[in-house]
Amino acid sequence: MRFFLALARGDIGAMETILAEICKPNNFRWRSKIGVGHADSFVIRAAVIYAKLAWGHGYRVYVDTPFIPVEWLPVAPLAEFHDPYTFMAESDAEIPSNWARRTIRESLCSYSGCSVQARQ
Repeated sequence: MRFFLALARGDIGAMETILAEICKPNNFRWRSKIGVGHADSFVIRAAVIYAKLAWGHGYRVYVDTPFIPVEWLPVAPLAEFHDPYTFMAESDAEIPSNWARRTIRESLCSYSGCSVQARQ
């Protein structure tokens, strides 16, 4: 929860500190025991997901640890997207006009009480 509050506030330093705490050796041993994948001995899945979320929202977080591969973090839009589901093009469902414009920061701040200006 602390990471999401730091993300909502845009506090890169706090995000990096929290990621570093997740990657501490004691926490890593505990997390690797509950992991279910082959890579659990090499990466910390939660830390990678949190870092990827931050990058996706424009916050370039860097933690000096081998457990968060930096090569996995950059987020780039696809040059072209082909929708393979033709039934979706025929759908008459409407997407709310503010759905795509609301950021994670705006969503979290509505719950945690931090002030943020909504994007127009």
